[in-house]
Amino acid sequence: MRPPFGKPLPRRGALSLDFPYRRVALHFTHEMKAPLFRSALVIVMVGVIALAPLTALAAATKAKKPREFDKVVAVDTVGNEITIFEKSHKTDATFKLTPFTKIIVNGKPAKLADVKRGMKVDVTSTGAKTASRIEAEDPPLPK
Repeated sequence: MRPPFGKPLPRRGALSLDFPYRRVALHFTHEMKAPLFRSALVIVMVGVIALAPLTALAAATKAKKPREFDKVVAVDTVGNEITIFEKSHKTDATFKLTPFTKIIVNGKPAKLADVKRGMKVDVTSTGAKTASRIEAEDPPLPK
């Protein structure tokens, strides 16, 4: 089958390059493709095997530290604010809540009114003392 301009189509596995005064065709046979594919596969496998210890090392260095919770001091449902005692700074901090603040109490979605004084809390803020996420849990029962 000939294309409209009279040039024959290259065979399957062939690469045809047209230059102004000459036409060059490179033909790859099955025997030429197999070693090329095999060597590329070997290079990829060696790379994966070489990088595997690095990923294990990175996972080992990112060991999780135990989560430190702060304590709820006050909840203002009218003013949409929560005051917590920050253990890291040993001071009270007040955070404003927006309509987009996500509140989770004991692993379930909740409202600000469900957060009670004395609960353990983890507040994620946006830097301007505006809470974007509040996770609260009941304190452990005394033994």
